[in-house]
Amino acid sequence: MPGHQLPFAKVLSRIFPLTVLALWAAACSHGSQVPSDVANVTTCSVPSATVASWFKSGSVTLDGEVTPADSINFTNHPNCDFHVWSERMFLWLTSPTPPSYGGGGGRIFASPAFFDVSPEGPGQVRTLIAHKVGLPMNLTLREAQKGPHELPIVQDRRNGRLFELAPTPISERKLQMIRNTAGELVEIQRAEFNGDRPPTLFDPQGRKIDFLRPRDRNLKPREIVQIQKFTFNGKIVLFSLFGDFLQAEQAEADLGVLMAQNNSLVYYTIEVNDVYGYFASGVNSGAITATHFPLSASDEAPILAYAATKGVASFPDAEALAIELKTSWVEAVNLPSGCNYITMKAEIPDYDTSNSSVWPQTGTRIATLAMVGMHVVGSTKVHPEMIWATFEHICNAPTTSYTYNGSSLGQSGPGETGPWLLSSTDTPVTPVVSRMFYNNMVNPHQIEANSGDTIGPTDVQRLMPWGLPGTSSTGSNTEVIAVNHSVLSQLASGDLRANYVMTGSTWQPNGNMNFPAVGTNQLAATSMETFAQPSNCFDCHDGTINPLGDSSGNGLSHIFGEIQPLP
Repeated sequence: MPGHQLPFAKVLSRIFPLTVLALWAAACSHGSQVPSDVANVTTCSVPSATVASWFKSGSVTLDGEVTPADSINFTNHPNCDFHVWSERMFLWLTSPTPPSYGGGGGRIFASPAFFDVSPEGPGQVRTLIAHKVGLPMNLTLREAQKGPHELPIVQDRRNGRLFELAPTPISERKLQMIRNTAGELVEIQRAEFNGDRPPTLFDPQGRKIDFLRPRDRNLKPREIVQIQKFTFNGKIVLFSLFGDFLQAEQAEADLGVLMAQNNSLVYYTIEVNDVYGYFASGVNSGAITATHFPLSASDEAPILAYAATKGVASFPDAEALAIELKTSWVEAVNLPSGCNYITMKAEIPDYDTSNSSVWPQTGTRIATLAMVGMHVVGSTKVHPEMIWATFEHICNAPTTSYTYNGSSLGQSGPGETGPWLLSSTDTPVTPVVSRMFYNNMVNPHQIEANSGDTIGPTDVQRLMPWGLPGTSSTGSNTEVIAVNHSVLSQLASGDLRANYVMTGSTWQPNGNMNFPAVGTNQLAATSMETFAQPSNCFDCHDGTINPLGDSSGNGLSHIFGEIQPLP
């Protein structure tokens, strides 16, 4: 009958062997389960013939090589095309490395066809580090989430609004300074607190400081305002640059270090593919002139010509266009029972853990790490702002409640049970609060516990289960769930990639950077934007500031303009 749809599990049972479905369901017996009764079969579900075509061999095989999506000929049909593009890209990036990418084991994202991007160095510079077969990658601690002006993000817990944390001016007499209503920097001698109202500030002459200033009428609706932190008698106070008061206990600066329940710190790395790497190097050296990320074969032509001057004749992933990744990892010890991970060896910072309040770095060491999250970002035809997608391991953390269209319309998602890697409880914890932060202003660098706390694991939850509010986004949730289930259920038993779910993808309509983001536009990974949930990728990655990214980290890609040209 027109409009009648079979339950998704029944449709799949007619397409795939029951044993495959049973094995996949068994692999997902706990953690963040992907419902199998998705009713939205005709939209975002991916047919078996399509999934098979993604594999280079033409059929689904255990740990088989998946080819990248053809971003040059991206079809641009919201919303499913974006979610399907993201799923295929993840499977490609996490495929075992074939000979065409340099071989030698590992996964494609860590192959010689990709570059590591170094942490930001003095003068806001980064370098591209070519992967070498057998050489462990160098990972760092979780970096603070940066805003569009490369400042750390602060979130107002009352309404979820984001701010950037700007440096607090200090006078020659070591007094904190604030701008008064005339825009002049004035020293603060003392503060009087007035409950939940803004404190009264006084200058060294005992005069009251008037600091509430008029707002900029040119601010965009979602523009992130800068904020400053002040400390008076051990109490933290936050003011926006307009003088607005933000209660410290209701705001969380995203400077926190994250530790998992297995007592491993969470580590991070940024990678880019060859197209992105040679494009950034060429633009930043002046060899390539461009105003946006590559969208077509003609856009790639000067990138290939530039790469040829560096001894590279071709790209194995040219149709993928420009790809930027961020991945998160924990040490592969005492992981949750029944949870399987993609692993690799890497060099990580080592710390003296004898003091529960301060851990100074003592050097580095080689360890086996398990991947817990990945951001996939890539340019496509029509989309210079790029598509932004997020993937989570199913054992990371519990989610808040959500609804989807399954056996019945608007039904609740299934119950979730641990053990979890990032939470000690099945019950979602709100808000998610950091216990410690990374201090790189001292030598050696060290991890420091927040006031009144100790260094240790944090209970985490995923606030936006499928990239949007869980109980008011039934249709969108159904689309994302349909892509996940139809693809993951088709992978061969034992394929580690089946343990990672896509929580959504976001973009801007027809690549117009002046339009609000669409799709699942409140994405946040539990292992990356842990303390800034919910968030919108384009709040911070603002292409209207710069459609590429400048040398101060502003603009669409915070790393682009800081990348030093290849030698």
